[in-house]
Amino acid sequence: MLKRPPWWAWFSLMGLEIPSAAIAWAFAVSQSHLVVVSTPWLYQFLFVAVWCVNMLDRVLKIFRGGPAAYSDECLLFAKKHCFVISLLIVVAAVTGLWIMFFQLGVVIFQFALLPGICSLLFLYFSSNPHKKGSLSSGFVMASFFAAVSFSTGAGIPAYFYGTMGGGWGGQLSTPTWYLVALVILSMFSRKRWNE
Repeated sequence: MLKRPPWWAWFSLMGLEIPSAAIAWAFAVSQSHLVVVSTPWLYQFLFVAVWCVNMLDRVLKIFRGGPAAYSDECLLFAKKHCFVISLLIVVAAVTGLWIMFFQLGVVIFQFALLPGICSLLFLYFSSNPHKKGSLSSGFVMASFFAAVSFSTGAGIPAYFYGTMGGGWGGQLSTPTWYLVALVILSMFSRKRWNE
């Protein structure tokens, strides 16, 4: 790894690409449902939540070890700056909770419950040390739960302000499953590229 990463690598090294993609998808989903999101707090909450899960996954992979921790540039960077990144995760988590309780209210729980549960399952399967083979059951399960979490999370602004309402039935509609398939395809393609 380079001692000083180039300026263009910082976006990926700090884990900003996935939350940025989540915001873009959330905006697209809201536009496709003709929903006007009247406050930026939902997008900020989504960004912080996705960033926390993404960076927590990196930190867990560092502690777990394995060959990826010594070959992946983002994991090497996270390993070098683990303490600072861990502090940033705590600050981001507290910020997310503040947004959730003081800006959005408890109604956000009916929209954030499914992505939250899937995020926890993703972290469990992603950091599972008992993996065998390139397409292990752990990787497949982690990819599935990451995709469901990302896809249902991207729909939160549309469902929060739209007429579709909350509940898992709306969040797991047909367009959501299309996005799940797209995210899974992306994760498998990235894994094959790294290999």
